[in-house]
Amino acid sequence: MARKSVMVLRTTRIFSEKNIDEVLQAHEIFFNVSKGRLATKADLSSDFGTEDVDSIIRTILDEGEMQITGKERKVANESLFRDVAKIVSEKCVNPENYRAYTVTMIEKMMRDCHVNLQPKKSAKQQALEVIRQLRAVEGFKIAPAMLEIQISLDPKLVDVVSSHILKLVHHIIRQERSAEGIFELSAVIEPDNYHALSVALDEHAKNRYCIEIIGPARHDSALNCSRLPVAKKSCPPSAASIAPTTTESIPEASPPEEPHTDTVVSPKSILKEDADPEDEYVQALKNTKQTKKHKRLKNKKAHGDYERNEGDV
Repeated sequence: MARKSVMVLRTTRIFSEKNIDEVLQAHEIFFNVSKGRLATKADLSSDFGTEDVDSIIRTILDEGEMQITGKERKVANESLFRDVAKIVSEKCVNPENYRAYTVTMIEKMMRDCHVNLQPKKSAKQQALEVIRQLRAVEGFKIAPAMLEIQISLDPKLVDVVSSHILKLVHHIIRQERSAEGIFELSAVIEPDNYHALSVALDEHAKNRYCIEIIGPARHDSALNCSRLPVAKKSCPPSAASIAPTTTESIPEASPPEEPHTDTVVSPKSILKEDADPEDEYVQALKNTKQTKKHKRLKNKKAHGDYERNEGDV
């Protein structure tokens, strides 16, 4: 007997439905589905050793291969392709401006690179391989997005692990001591260096540290990182060394200077040095009330229902 198949719904492979009548589209076994040829009793007996249709159907459901149509296969492949592109867009950025790629842009890159996906592998597994393929193609400006991490550490161990941290992090955002006396450091790190950093902390700090991933690095923080010279990667200018452990509070890293822009300020917005702020507020409130009253009177004049009263301005 060539191929035997049973017309069933794809959800039957979950084996959650106990009633076989709720699973089958047709309670028959076919010798050839495309030609609509049913299997004879002789065919069933020779291949399955029995003529019991229900028993044979259950055997096919348990051990048979799922057959899907071309349209179903196409929809599944398109869904997998888009899922992989979505994961890649979340994990990668343009290294020049550190902006994320859209899913549509990643899909175009994958098509240009002739990426072939495996239906039996998950989208997450294949996304990592796709990233490697895209990075290997000359002309594609793509790199893994950096991560923002936070390290909580025993202050006594800062001097011990500082050199190991500075070798692996790309940029230090801030460093301070919390109210509980724990040293906290926020930094930006490349995904490939995260495992090495975790191993180094585990080796030198044992159980006296905590490291967590905050999420993808913010655009402004990552952009500052991308501008750092490569030769000074192990010792960023913003934090040449981690602050030593002292009894005094650890100052925060100075924020980057904002670009200078010429701002035109209206003289009316500047308060006099000897003026009382409360008096200025009261005067501004009176001016607002007079303006509203003037508008109401103007509207009444426009509609012809205005009668001048004493006190009207």
